[in-house]
Amino acid sequence: MEFTHYYGKHRRRSNYVIQKDVLHKGKTFLFRADFGLTEAIQDLAEELGHTDSKVIKDILEDFFLEQTIKRQREDVEDFIK
Repeated sequence: MEFTHYYGKHRRRSNYVIQKDVLHKGKTFLFRADFGLTEAIQDLAEELGHTDSKVIKDILEDFFLEQTIKRQREDVEDFIK
């Protein structure tokens, strides 16, 4: 929505489309972690000297990287045989 000095029913709306090939600020995910998971994340963050969100982001990136490598390895094994 564009910033204007009008409020309420006089407010103007703009239809912006997010382009998929342009880097945008990331989406924020919210979730509830149980006590054990929260403790583990906070302990690891203290140990590494990072924030909790940085640790969670790194864990998720590693997980999806491992999944990608696993799929690529399966594709290559089928090609070699």
